[in-house]
Amino acid sequence: MLTSAARFLSFLFHPLLLTSLLLGTLYITIPEVIRPVDPASIRKVLLVVFTLTFIIPFCSIVVMKLLGSIDSLYMRNRRERLMPFFFIGSYYAVTTYLFLTKLPFSEALVAVFFGVTLVIFMIFIQTFFLKVSIHAAGIWGLVGFLLALHLRVPVAGLFIPVMVSLLIAGLVTSSRLYLNEHSPAEVYSGAVTGFVVCFLTMYLMI
Repeated sequence: MLTSAARFLSFLFHPLLLTSLLLGTLYITIPEVIRPVDPASIRKVLLVVFTLTFIIPFCSIVVMKLLGSIDSLYMRNRRERLMPFFFIGSYYAVTTYLFLTKLPFSEALVAVFFGVTLVIFMIFIQTFFLKVSIHAAGIWGLVGFLLALHLRVPVAGLFIPVMVSLLIAGLVTSSRLYLNEHSPAEVYSGAVTGFVVCFLTMYLMI
């Protein structure tokens, strides 16, 4: 029972889904931080973000598996994570550049992509030495983004989302330990990297 619950949490809060989850939360709570403000346009933005941050990276990982570049979609081997992390990080970097220079999106949205890009490349570097938990980095990065926004825009009503994200972060990181997918050091390294980078990026850029 607990194993099934832990696997479900790991799937539901997969790192590739968290950018869309974050922007969906912002759309519900403070849609004005995502431009354009028109609800119909915001839904289109969310669809584009979901495509860019989940569908395309996931398909690229599937292609790497089919080509034999990685042995498993779960990438349990530390070394086989290096190529996907570098590719996805480079892809995020290009997307961030386009959002920053070519598209009229808000500082908050650009900060999200910039922060995620930094986290991916920092984990890429750490992966040469340690199989860092990307689940921990992703969910604690989401906490960092929300907390920074809560502090910078105190009237936004993000207290409850911050508290809920903290609870979820605790459950997700505990599930990775329970499933024996990572050691405590790998989970803590991911959590600290994700939280610190995303918090500082959002806090300083908006």
